[in-house]
Amino acid sequence: MEELEKLKKQTKTFKKISISLLIIDIILFIVLFISIKTAPQSPAPPMPSESMKRELFNAKLTGYIGYQKGSVVKALIYYVMQNNELDKEHQIELTGITKTSEISNSSTYTMEPSYSDEGYINKINIIEETEDN
Repeated sequence: MEELEKLKKQTKTFKKISISLLIIDIILFIVLFISIKTAPQSPAPPMPSESMKRELFNAKLTGYIGYQKGSVVKALIYYVMQNNELDKEHQIELTGITKTSEISNSSTYTMEPSYSDEGYINKINIIEETEDN
């Protein structure tokens, strides 16, 4: 009988400890939840400005502008084809010689850009250099 009383007392103590631990867990959860909700949020990274977008877009093309060998002109044509497929907002028109099959790697070409009203390169004229020009 004494053992039964002792066991009951231990059970009551165990229940009290379990309830206390549960309350502590709930309090910790609430504190953690509140701290997460009230923690300062990091600001979103700044969006690039329109002028920065324009400069980045044009920078990809300016290396091709001017006098170039045929192999560089072919690379430009492939780049423009890929750009026009992926970037529907900023299309680039090629004028003059526009097919890679018409370009000789050993010849020299002049590539002259034209710009949209927003300042983006939107046209490149490809001219083969001859002794006349």
